[in-house]
Amino acid sequence: MVLVSVLTGCAVARTGTAPVAGGALPSPAAPGRDSLHITVVYPAVTDIIQAYDSAFLFGSVRGGSGGPVHLGINGQSVPVLPNGAWIAWLPLPEDTVARFLIAATGGGPDSSRFVYTARIAPQFRPPSRRPVWIDTTSFTPAGTVALPVGRGYP
Repeated sequence: MVLVSVLTGCAVARTGTAPVAGGALPSPAAPGRDSLHITVVYPAVTDIIQAYDSAFLFGSVRGGSGGPVHLGINGQSVPVLPNGAWIAWLPLPEDTVARFLIAATGGGPDSSRFVYTARIAPQFRPPSRRPVWIDTTSFTPAGTVALPVGRGYP
């Protein structure tokens, strides 16, 4: 007998445990009954953002004392829906790493904050001091190709 198991998925919630300098992962404290817990769904710490100027981040905030939750990312206020869901459109740095300071506060002493790190695909930069260049990796055949009959082509 053979037992086969297949697991698939998408948009899995990920907590704020992005890699930090040196490759070590922070060990987040387990959320208490009344503490706020911020989850980032996208981008995952393994994702590479393909945008260059701005991108979406989305996730949820859970816990707290039931009052309104205020969320900020890099100082920008982000609306939080009654179910805790949030989505933010944020500028990206001209770098291959983006760091987002995510902070949430709720009614009373409830708060949570951490730095979330995301990777950005390197941007193509033309060679310096060259007004014209040929990017050989960008050639894509277009249209139809007609070869002369009887020149050794089948």
